[in-house]
Amino acid sequence: MGKYGMIVFTDSNLKTDLLLFRNHAEMLVPPRKYFNEFILYSEGGNTHFYIGSSSNGAYELLRSFFTRLYPCYVKESNPSIKRGRGRIYYVSREKKKSFEYYFPDLLNSIATLAAMFPECNIAYLCRVYSSLSLSGRKYGLFIRISSCEEYNKEIMEFLDQQIRSLKKRHGIKMKRCRFVIPLRKNSMSMAFNLASFIRIPEDVHV
Repeated sequence: MGKYGMIVFTDSNLKTDLLLFRNHAEMLVPPRKYFNEFILYSEGGNTHFYIGSSSNGAYELLRSFFTRLYPCYVKESNPSIKRGRGRIYYVSREKKKSFEYYFPDLLNSIATLAAMFPECNIAYLCRVYSSLSLSGRKYGLFIRISSCEEYNKEIMEFLDQQIRSLKKRHGIKMKRCRFVIPLRKNSMSMAFNLASFIRIPEDVHV
């Protein structure tokens, strides 16, 4: 069934070194037929981060990746998340071959919402799949965002607006779906692009 762990920070400086991220980004992509997960969960005004994988070996790579980038250690723990209503988006492909991008807006928006609605549970999950092709290893991903019922409409409308803006400004292919479905085609190849979806927002309250 794989393993999950909670990221425990030992310092408040959570700035992401993008050069270091680029150098180790391949550690985020799981082996073929497995998946990795990154979870941000806000509850009671505090935000918790979890990593997990259906492969024990890939989990160790994830753990090593985060401890290289941030002042932290990873404590083995299954996430206890109260999921509400939300959205699922599939990031289907890059705009063109060898297209590299980075936009901090999405995760920064999640962190901002967590600060604005401390009494509301907000959950963000990014799952990465992997496959092999004649041209090398590729991956696909989806994100799931949910919140408590009380502020769900306002939060989801804000996030929908943010994602429309990202698609327009960066040309990212993101398709909204009602249900989680198996990814039929993994067409993304630039591991660094995961920085837009798997990262610790600098101003988050942990």
